[in-house]
Amino acid sequence: MKLRALISILIVFIAFACNTGKENEDTQAKEALISELKTENENLQNKAENAEQSLNDFMQAFNDINQNLEEIKRKEDVISLTAKNMEFGMNGAEKIQEDILLIYDLLEENKATVVELRSKMEAGDMLNEDMQRSLYLLGRSVDKKNEQISALRSRLENMNFEMQALNESLDSLMLANQIQHKKLKAQEDILNTGYFIIGSSRELFNLGVTTRKGGFAGIGSITQIDEYFESRLFKKLNIYKTRRIPLKSKKVRILSTHPAHTYKFDGPTDYYNNLIITRPEQFWATSRYLVIEVD
Repeated sequence: MKLRALISILIVFIAFACNTGKENEDTQAKEALISELKTENENLQNKAENAEQSLNDFMQAFNDINQNLEEIKRKEDVISLTAKNMEFGMNGAEKIQEDILLIYDLLEENKATVVELRSKMEAGDMLNEDMQRSLYLLGRSVDKKNEQISALRSRLENMNFEMQALNESLDSLMLANQIQHKKLKAQEDILNTGYFIIGSSRELFNLGVTTRKGGFAGIGSITQIDEYFESRLFKKLNIYKTRRIPLKSKKVRILSTHPAHTYKFDGPTDYYNNLIITRPEQFWATSRYLVIEVD
């Protein structure tokens, strides 16, 4: 009796122990599964957050590149307008150069942004087909714009060269015109210039302007203009502007040859205030040198 009771107790104990061990194993397995699921959930959540951040980065870079391209287009329009109007003064040329350098900086910035964005997307395994196409189109836009700007710069350089050649031609033409103008002015001055000298008989003779011919010992000689006189002794005047020559003398004699009807004298009786040239072209036609003897 006692033996049966003991065996029953042992059987109950063993069964309880087995049940308890099995429950512990199930609990550990559940906890491990929960931990694994929790870790996987965290990974998925981090991946989702990274994907969202990568997408935000992509959109931000996309917008930045488009804004740069818009700025480049605006600068390009300004440059083209300036070039079209040929506003190539010093300030205009410097402004165009500054705009072109800014455009190149923006293009280089766009290239670097595309490369960096592609690397990030590939590293995060986020580069799907749509994003690949978007990055490709962005890269093509940047490359195409770079080609356009290079062509624009070449055109500006050629235009600048053509303008320099034009300016050189204009400078040469202006120089030739200036030389011709000076020649014409010099000729005009010569044509419009007359010379005169006023002095007593002795003064004119001593200066070598006049000479005496004939007579004996100076008596009865005739005063004439010496053909070898020095022109530097004469004063210059403009034959069209100078119509009045002051004399202030009681006795006047014009030794050079000038038609009598082309001039007259003013002043009171027996006094000569001025020589008045009434017809300058005819007066100076016979001689450009006027010799007046006063006393």
